[in-house]
Amino acid sequence: MHPTPCEQIQAARQLIERAQTGSELPAESVQLLADAARLLRRLERSWPKRMPFLVDDNHRALRLLEGLRPDLPSLAREISAAMEHPPVDGEEAATDLNLGLQGLLARAVHALADDADGDKGRARIAEHLRRRLAVNPALNRDPVERPVIGGEHR
Repeated sequence: MHPTPCEQIQAARQLIERAQTGSELPAESVQLLADAARLLRRLERSWPKRMPFLVDDNHRALRLLEGLRPDLPSLAREISAAMEHPPVDGEEAATDLNLGLQGLLARAVHALADDADGDKGRARIAEHLRRRLAVNPALNRDPVERPVIGGEHR
């Protein structure tokens, strides 16, 4: 399908960049346009990687929850239902599933027992979340690409 989402994002960024350089705008407006172009450039880079990330992250979260299920009797029914979820088709469904799984993991942190096994389970969840943050294509740690808002990096 053309234009693809990435092509549309790229076109919007190019329009903003032209508007930024092709007119006599106040400095604040030029900076806002530069910030918008920077955000779109970041989205351009991350968009193609989003769906593969979601599919992999959902798979890993499901495996983690499945392994924790014996220690989570209060969440066992919800974990089983998530395990039986049919394969998702499309980004919206993958995102919805991902949000649900992240919610289950958050609830699992509190539902695990306050003992050594519970601590091991929480450590496994923490490791999953650290890995997730490290590979999430939407998170860009490049300070050059952070938007400048009001003259300060955010």
